[in-house]
Amino acid sequence: PILFPTKKNICYYITGHGLGHATRSVEMVKSLLQSELFNNIHIVTTVGADFFHNSLQKSLPISSLSQFVYHSRMLDSGAIQIDALKVDPVESLRKYFLNIHSKREFILQSEIQWLKDTNIDVVIVDATPLGCAAGKLANIPTILLTNFTWDYCFREMLLKDYVQKQLMLIANECKSSLSQSTFLEYEEMITQCHQDSFSCDYYIQLPGQTPSKHSSSLLNTFESIDGPLIARLASSNARMTLRESLGISNDQKILLLGFGGHDTDWNLKDSFLPEGWVCLILGISESALNKLSLPKERFRSMNFDSYVPDLIAASDVVLGKIGYGFVSECLANGTPLVYVPRSDWPEEPYVEGLLLEYNAGVQLSVECFKNGNWSSTLFKALTLKGQWKIEPERSPHTAANTILKHIVDIAYRKNV
Repeated sequence: PILFPTKKNICYYITGHGLGHATRSVEMVKSLLQSELFNNIHIVTTVGADFFHNSLQKSLPISSLSQFVYHSRMLDSGAIQIDALKVDPVESLRKYFLNIHSKREFILQSEIQWLKDTNIDVVIVDATPLGCAAGKLANIPTILLTNFTWDYCFREMLLKDYVQKQLMLIANECKSSLSQSTFLEYEEMITQCHQDSFSCDYYIQLPGQTPSKHSSSLLNTFESIDGPLIARLASSNARMTLRESLGISNDQKILLLGFGGHDTDWNLKDSFLPEGWVCLILGISESALNKLSLPKERFRSMNFDSYVPDLIAASDVVLGKIGYGFVSECLANGTPLVYVPRSDWPEEPYVEGLLLEYNAGVQLSVECFKNGNWSSTLFKALTLKGQWKIEPERSPHTAANTILKHIVDIAYRKNV
């Protein structure tokens, strides 16, 4: 192995939006710790500490875990969802404006000082704009590692006619200066968000990436790198082991149903599921499921801390929504996704494009989902299982190590 003079410290900013960012980031954290090339790995996010600790404990020795340091701080506010299938653009814009943009200088100066005090040598950022800005202003090599940026999502939200009309109503009706965030104020916010995101030195673009529409005001230049499909992988023999533990035979069809932890006001009926199939449900308690009076042998709730890649590998079809986490883990573990489209989420067309590039998914309309017209779509998806191959350079089996090589090169470039 190459010997480096001093092991370096990493700060990893992870957006709290959805779980897909955390699941892929935890794979990178594992790889960084397993490499034994770095000192401490500091995580800054609003995703709960238990998720990271539980994930890392399963695959790392205690000695490595001592190098993982968690910090709960909010540097972005994510997208606000009305329910599992609807994003609220107006509230998403408002929340970033109030919680982040209006406090930008204070947050930024605090982070810059913390990065210096903590002796951070490399900053990695999954989507959080101020993470990039803080790293750059602290004169620390900064890597943006993501498939979407918030400036793109916010701009697409702002361009919707009904959003602009709602903003005008708010401006006219409210007297609070912070509530009168009109179109021009949000445009300024998005421009700043764009400059912050792309103040990075390196941009490792993951598959399913949103367009990078760089404005003329972007003063920074960065190196762009095509990244692989990083995703959590199922345990060895997960299909056989999990089915045995659930008492489900290998030839029985399993549908995994989940919407990223969001409640869908489950109104399930036995008739929704094809005859002979079993439905494993994520994000519903056993008591809530019991209230639906469904056959227990056909509908089962999974523990909230279940390792989802194992459930995906054990299933024949997954039913949920488009998001990097579900799409990447379905692709990586060979199970097709039947997806219900979401309204007003700008990332979706690009992650959907990734899924369809491999012919690994089928759309189910919101109406058909709610009415229980599932069967024909499930059977169509069933024919796709295991029919795709991911190119070696994108392979999820080597993705974390591929990205690790870039990080090591950047971190120790001056010493190698």
